[in-house]
Formats: sequence, structure tokens, C-alpha cells
Amino acid sequence: MSSSLPGGIFIRHAAPQDVDAYRVLRLEALKNHPDTFGQDYDDASSRNQEYWENTLKIDAREKALFFATQDSRLIGMTGIYRNLSKKLNMPPRFGECISDLIGAGNMFRKL
Repeated sequence: MSSSLPGGIFIRHAAPQDVDAYRVLRLEALKNHPDTFGQDYDDASSRNQEYWENTLKIDAREKALFFATQDSRLIGMTGIYRNLSKKLNMPPRFGECISDLIGAGNMFRKL
């Protein structure tokens, strides 16, 4: 399932083949906005490939993850997560991150 937006941007469910682009975008967000996430940059950047692949094995009971793509490039993500982090004790959350790759600046917003 995907949805088209102006400017050739598509919103779609995360897929296992997105792992490398997802890792880059996630690390960028953690580095630039450390207080926004339950995970920290140092922890995430030290993780191996298997960790990142497992992250995209979505359990619909725990999270929903969507990617924004433009010209087949991952440019943003949004998701709804049940908090499983030991760092934070908070209810389920929704957030979005748009990469500097599209010149829009980095943005993450908790609603």
C-alpha cells in the first residue's frame, strides 16, 4: 500500500529492502535530535547489520512504520510505536522525521 503526494513523494509501509537507507536516516535523526528518541546515537551506530534487519521485521502489534520516498530514495519516516525502551517510560507515540536530503531541514515532531 502506498499513497502519492505532490512532488513525486510516496508514503508506503517499511520493507526489509529499505534497511540500508533506513539505517542512514535513523542515525541522522538520532545524532541531530538526541532528546527526541528513546535510543541514543552511540548505541544505534554500534549495532550490526542483523540488528537493523530485525528492526524492519515489523510486528503490527508493536509498531507501524511508514517511509516517504522520492525518486526511489528514502527521504523521511513516520511511525507509531509502543514504548519498549528502558530509557523512557511513556505511552505509545507518533513522530515524523524528514531528512536533510530533500533540503527541508531535519524535523522530528512529537504529537
